[in-house]
Amino acid sequence: MRGRLLVGALLAAVLAGCGEWGARSGEQEFRPYGSYSAADLEALAEAYRAEVAALQARFDTAKRKLGGVRDREVLDQQVREFERVRRRGDAFRALGAELSEREATLREVERELARRNADDPSWFAALTGLFSS
Repeated sequence: MRGRLLVGALLAAVLAGCGEWGARSGEQEFRPYGSYSAADLEALAEAYRAEVAALQARFDTAKRKLGGVRDREVLDQQVREFERVRRRGDAFRALGAELSEREATLREVERELARRNADDPSWFAALTGLFSS
C-alpha cells in the first residue's frame, strides 16, 4: 500500500514537472521589434511620439469642430445636412482610429525598450566587466 502511494506521488510529481517544462518551452513570445537595435528603437519611439502628438492635436481640433446638426426646413437641405454631418463624423472616427493605432505601436516600441533595459542592466554589465579582466 505504501509503495503504491509512493509510486503515485512520484508519478504525479513527474507529470507536474513535465507539464511545467512543456508550458515554459512553448511560451516563445512574439517580439515584432526584437531585431531592431536599441538606437533604432529610440529613434522609432521618438518619431512615433512626435506623430502621436501631432495626431492628438488634430484630433482635439476636430473634436471641437464637430458641432451639431442644424435644423433645416426643406427635405433636400435636411439630406445635405445629414451628409455633411456624416462625412465629418466619418473623418473624425478615421482620425481617432489612426491615433489609436499609432499609440498602440508606440506602446509596443516602448515595451520592447523597457524589456531590453530590464534584461541587461548597465550595473550588471559593469560588474561583470570588473571580474572578467
